[in-house]
Amino acid sequence: MIDYKIEKAKDLIAVLILNHSKIEKIKGLHTIFFEINNNRFFLLQNYIDRLQLKHMLNINQINKTTYTLEPNILTESILKELNIQNNSLNTKTLNMNTFMLMFCLFARKQKNEIIIPSNLNSNLMEFIAIFCKLKTDVYLEPDNEKFFVYNLKDFITQSIQLGRPYYETIQLLLLLNDIDCKNVQKNRENIMRGRFEYATI
Repeated sequence: MIDYKIEKAKDLIAVLILNHSKIEKIKGLHTIFFEINNNRFFLLQNYIDRLQLKHMLNINQINKTTYTLEPNILTESILKELNIQNNSLNTKTLNMNTFMLMFCLFARKQKNEIIIPSNLNSNLMEFIAIFCKLKTDVYLEPDNEKFFVYNLKDFITQSIQLGRPYYETIQLLLLLNDIDCKNVQKNRENIMRGRFEYATI
């Protein structure tokens, strides 16, 4: 159980690092500064509470939308694993959970597009896009300091099948257009109906 919680905590740290964050080294340890609105912070806090990670992750609010992840051993570990300074990424840090957190916490609508801000260089963004397609079937298109996100609806259906918390699904549905949103909701109804029928057999 401890190892499981450590992995889930590291997934969240990786997402904070890989998005539009600022990392400062103070007295040999790293503090992560990140921007997130109140609705998304609710999701982040729920993730921490649900998995009982509060003793591992100390997050403080700086202003209305800016937070810090205070220095900890796991952050130092994940920074070494990510290996960003050497222009490469360790694929162990990119998995279904990290991409789910990335979409839930940082994806947003911009006109008719879904985007995720990122301040990584173009090579690292390309690497993340390739691995995201392999892990989730979601297509990320790097463009300057953001990714354009495509084919998110199938990923949402998959997350429902995997039993992810419903509040995550709601957040992702808000990113979709009306047609895709209705299709995913219909898929969810079919999944829930199938589970009920299986349980009553």
